[in-house]
Amino acid sequence: MANGLRECLLVGQGTRQGRASRWWTRNAGSALRADSLATLLPDRVPQSAARALREAGWLFPMRTRGVWGFSGARLGAPRAPGYLELHARMRVRPATPAYIAGKTVAMLHGWLWRPVGPAIGMPPGVKVPRSLTDFVVHRWDPQIDMDQFCGLPMWKPETLLCYMASRPSRISWEDVNEWLWAVCEHLEFDLLVAELEGRPRAVSMKTGYLADVGERPDLGHALIAAAPQRGVAPMYSDGGNAACRIQPGTARCVSPSTRSSTTSCRYGGAPRSDSSRSTRPRPGDGTKRR
Repeated sequence: MANGLRECLLVGQGTRQGRASRWWTRNAGSALRADSLATLLPDRVPQSAARALREAGWLFPMRTRGVWGFSGARLGAPRAPGYLELHARMRVRPATPAYIAGKTVAMLHGWLWRPVGPAIGMPPGVKVPRSLTDFVVHRWDPQIDMDQFCGLPMWKPETLLCYMASRPSRISWEDVNEWLWAVCEHLEFDLLVAELEGRPRAVSMKTGYLADVGERPDLGHALIAAAPQRGVAPMYSDGGNAACRIQPGTARCVSPSTRSSTTSCRYGGAPRSDSSRSTRPRPGDGTKRR
C-alpha cells in the first residue's frame, strides 16, 4: 500500500490524519460509492483507492453494483442495523420506492425491545431490485410522507397501524401487546385519515379497533365516526361470543342474530345468548344424528 494511503489509515497528529479519522468515524458502517473516496484521497484514482482499502480490510463488496460497504467493526456499529444494502441502493438509485417497514419500525423507535428481522415496504406491482431480495417485503402504498431514520425513509406510525389493520396475516401478533400502546401514543388523527383515504371501510374500522386496544379510545371512536358509510364493516369474534358488526358512525356493536345494539364488547362480539348456541350434537350427549 502506498505511503500516502497508509498515512490516512493511521490515527495520529496532523491535519491530514485528523481529517481521515473524522471521515472514518462519520462513514463507519455505511455504504460508499467509489467516487466518494476522492474526498479522502484527492490525489488517487477512486478505483485504485477502493482496491487498496479492500485489500486492507476496510471495504467489502455489496450486492449493489458500484457501491462498497465500509467496515464498522473497528469504528462503531452500522447506523441502521440490517439495512446496509438499502443504504447502498439509495446511494445509486435514490428514487427507489423502498422504505423501512413492518415491525422493524417499532424496533428502531425503541418501542419493541426484542430484535426482529429487517423488512422493507414497496408499493404493489413494483419489482423488487435484485440487491434487496433478501429483505422481507411488505406490499403497501403509503398515502403520507415518510419519516427518516439514518438517512433512510421509514414508515410513520400511522402507516404501520393501517397496514396492520389491512394485512393482519403479514404481522406476527404474539408480542403486539408489548408495543402497540407505544405506537398509538405517537399517532395523529389527521395523518391517520390521510393514510386511510381511498381504502375500504373495513380498514378504517379495524384501524379504529387497534387504536382503541392501544389505549387511544379517542382515536378509535373518531376513526369509526369518520369511516366511509359505504361498504361492509368487519366481523369480530370475542372468544366464545357471537360475532358482531360495528354500527356505522358509532362505537356500538350490532349482533347479526338479534339485530340488537350493545356496548358490552370492545368492538368485538356481543355476549352470546342461549338461543344462539350451536345445536350440533356432541359425542356422548345421547343425541342422535338425523
